[in-house]
Amino acid sequence: QPPMIWRGQGAHASGQNEDGTGGARLVCTYDGATNDAAKFVTQGLGNWAIEDITFYDTTANADTPFLYTTNTTLRVNRCAFIGATSGTSCQQDAIVLGGTLKPISTGYGDADSAFQGYGTAISDCYFNKVRRVVYGRSYCNHVQVIHNYADKYTGTNLASGAVIEFDGSLDPVTANVGDYCNNNLILGNYLHAIGGYAYGVKITKGIRNSIIANGFIDEGSADVAVCRFNGVTVGATD
Repeated sequence: QPPMIWRGQGAHASGQNEDGTGGARLVCTYDGATNDAAKFVTQGLGNWAIEDITFYDTTANADTPFLYTTNTTLRVNRCAFIGATSGTSCQQDAIVLGGTLKPISTGYGDADSAFQGYGTAISDCYFNKVRRVVYGRSYCNHVQVIHNYADKYTGTNLASGAVIEFDGSLDPVTANVGDYCNNNLILGNYLHAIGGYAYGVKITKGIRNSIIANGFIDEGSADVAVCRFNGVTVGATD
């Protein structure tokens, strides 16, 4: 992935829970085929910066994520991601980091590859009517999720869903400490959710992650805890 910058004139973020208007707006109605990972996919080693753009979906019952990277380092700053459904109808993730099947030893460059976009940062963004703001998967390490706002109509159709989730247990090929989601920073986010979340932040099979100074408001009835940490047994190590 050669270095690339997408820069708009500003992304709309409403303090009154309204859909985005004005600024630079991409209307993303592509709903995806069976093997498509997202509306925008980048799989090669490299860098992609996205600034001041609203990604807006009008597709009924949308379930295709907006952005998906396996190996590209993303710098997503001052953007907005606004889906088409709200609350417990949401099944559309905003940003997905990493595949679920291939360990690093099998190579890179397809939708199943483990995450290698180390240094990815999602900061100062606005999210509404989406399920997971950031969903990190196999080998999702060294990611910063900083100063983002998940608005009132974010929600989930998952029984144990979270607004921000890192899951290092998804690689069935190998079982070693390298699969973990390590050294990620979740800092200063405001998560105002109404749609049935069990958790604000959920980390499975992860170590050395920092969750600092975040604000949580959950108006739904399914909340269990602000944060959940799941250990996954690997041999004799938990």
